[in-house]
Amino acid sequence: MGQFAAELERQQLGDPKVVEAIKQMTKLHRNPLVHPEVILSTEEAIGIIGMARSAIAAMLAALPDVRIATGAPRFPNDALM
Repeated sequence: MGQFAAELERQQLGDPKVVEAIKQMTKLHRNPLVHPEVILSTEEAIGIIGMARSAIAAMLAALPDVRIATGAPRFPNDALM
């Protein structure tokens, strides 16, 4: 994840908040966990989930709004409902 964030920075791609969220998650949580002797406490697990949620929220906020397309129903009976 750190290499991914570094490449985004190098190419000046993506929202800076998203890149920083990925970098922070990598530094604080992912890197220590790749070592087999590390045992995760409940508090640390909750922290990782919170950090992942924050990173995902930042990514979703950076996505452009997409107009909802309308069209024919997928199935013939859907038009009757």
